[in-house]
Amino acid sequence: MDQAAIANVFFLCTVNVLFMIAGICLNSVVIISLWRSSQLRNKTCYFMIFVMSCFDLSAVVINHPLLMASEIVRAFGDYDKLPGYITSFIVMLSNAFSMAALLTLNIERFLAVSYPFLHERVVTKEKLMSFQAFLSFIAIGLVTLTFNKMVLSRHLLVAVYLPGFFIFFICLNYKTFLVANSKRKSIKVAPANEQKRKLPKLNLQTMSTCSLAVYCYLVCASPEIIHSFFTLITTTDLSRTSDRIFCTWAVTFLTANSTFNCLILFWRNTVLRREGMKIIKNIQSSWCCFQLAGRLGNT
Repeated sequence: MDQAAIANVFFLCTVNVLFMIAGICLNSVVIISLWRSSQLRNKTCYFMIFVMSCFDLSAVVINHPLLMASEIVRAFGDYDKLPGYITSFIVMLSNAFSMAALLTLNIERFLAVSYPFLHERVVTKEKLMSFQAFLSFIAIGLVTLTFNKMVLSRHLLVAVYLPGFFIFFICLNYKTFLVANSKRKSIKVAPANEQKRKLPKLNLQTMSTCSLAVYCYLVCASPEIIHSFFTLITTTDLSRTSDRIFCTWAVTFLTANSTFNCLILFWRNTVLRREGMKIIKNIQSSWCCFQLAGRLGNT
């Protein structure tokens, strides 16, 4: 095995380890913050953020170790196709679950902005979870069809399915922005009593957070989409080392979206950031107490 291949494996594993550690820490802080704060937990939008963070955490915990193990086995040993198909299936499925949660969150925000009174009466946590389960069931079916190229090629699914979803995401966010902008202008010109009586309060901060999460996902998924599209139109031999390496890096970058989502959430949400800082300070205090107890025990 040449030095270039060894260097690539080492660099790939290093990047995956860093993303895995950051993703576990950040997603855990988001989940604990939402769980501890009744102010956040009781709202449907933050409930879906909680669900999305849970799926992101599972994607980070599962995908990064699988990608590292797969690349190490390929580089230093005989690589069987069946474990490769299983790895691809698990990675695609975990990313699909995260995307389904992001879609549910965006639809919930669209309903909250466009049809606030209907949203207040109809949209509940139970119904959101039912819709999330429905999307997850569809994701399981689609990904299963690509296992060992049973019905569909993985590259065909990625090249068609992901762009279609992102077009829907962008259109949905654009429509939500237009409605929110129109209502915001109405609130400015309406009398104070009319604002309280008829015009709902718009959570524009949460809406913009959802939009940023969509665009972040699009950026992270772009290498995988480009790779799949290029593979389809050029009939590239996937056994070639260069193509395999690019594919692994593309999937790594796609999974890294589960870490970037947390940064967006903390950056855009003051209440969540405040809760997260409380948790971090508690951890620091516990660690200092643990070190102090250790020193006293040694003396």
